Amino acid sequence: MTPRLVAAFAVVVLAGCSSSSSSSEEKLAFRDTKGRQCTTQRFPPTATCDSPPAPTNGCAAGSTPCFLVSTGQLRGEDGGVSGPYFVRNCDGCCKDGANSSSTTTADCVPLVCTSNADCAGESTATCVDGQCRAAR
Repeated sequence: MTPRLVAAFAVVVLAGCSSSSSSSEEKLAFRDTKGRQCTTQRFPPTATCDSPPAPTNGCAAGSTPCFLVSTGQLRGEDGGVSGPYFVRNCDGCCKDGANSSSTTTADCVPLVCTSNADCAGESTATCVDGQCRAAR
């Protein structure tokens, strides 16, 4: 390969990398059933909201409160976990950025929606009765 061809190839590879990384950094806005306005990125699945996270059990030493966007079931009024899966915003704890995180189902609430596009980029989610349901 000639030096000119190598340089052209490097530019194409770098351009491809930079365009793919920008999509993973895209901010997605959502609202949850507690009325919080939030933004998230697909990876890591943490969120920033207009109020601070407050996990019920607090956080262990070395962890900090954070919001985690996930899919799962919700805790019912009877304390049991059952029913459909939702796209949820959870008050949780993060360590090392979002590389290690934890939450309890009691700290999770569904995302509010008027269309599927409101479901924080979750491609399998559908808006059902004003809440984002996840396929499972």
